[in-house]
Amino acid sequence: MNIILIGMPGSGKTTIGKKLAAALGMDFRDLDCIIEEETGRSIPEIFSGSGESHFRDIEEEVCRKASAFENTVISTGGGAVLRQGGISLLKASGKVLFLDTPVDTIIGRTDFSGRPLLKDDSGRIRRLYEERISLYRHYADIVLDNSGSTDETLKNAVNILDRV
Repeated sequence: MNIILIGMPGSGKTTIGKKLAAALGMDFRDLDCIIEEETGRSIPEIFSGSGESHFRDIEEEVCRKASAFENTVISTGGGAVLRQGGISLLKASGKVLFLDTPVDTIIGRTDFSGRPLLKDDSGRIRRLYEERISLYRHYADIVLDNSGSTDETLKNAVNILDRV
């Protein structure tokens, strides 16, 4: 079984994912890193050179490949829920954990310079949250409050997953 982390950009999916994988003795993979490895381009380069739609095509294909992983904590990009095909396959491969992080927390702890959809307008995070919250909740098997510290969120995730 895999554990798939979804949530807003800057919600801590990679940070918590690495720690969760270590705590559970699982592998860890970050889908954005896989995209960059496979394309030889950074996420901002893909967005600026080829556009968001092309990026989403690549992201959906990487989600398909990742659905074959086993015993892996998978950190998705914030927009992975926008394409039903990829996220549905991921969901079928394990439990989906939504890191529900307050927008003000994200804004306070995130450097948006490397995030194509947010770098020029940090206020856009609020609009993205409103656009995506129903998708995050729809695909989530578990909604995890991520308003506290990373350690608190990690402890809560381990406790919840032990009961599932």
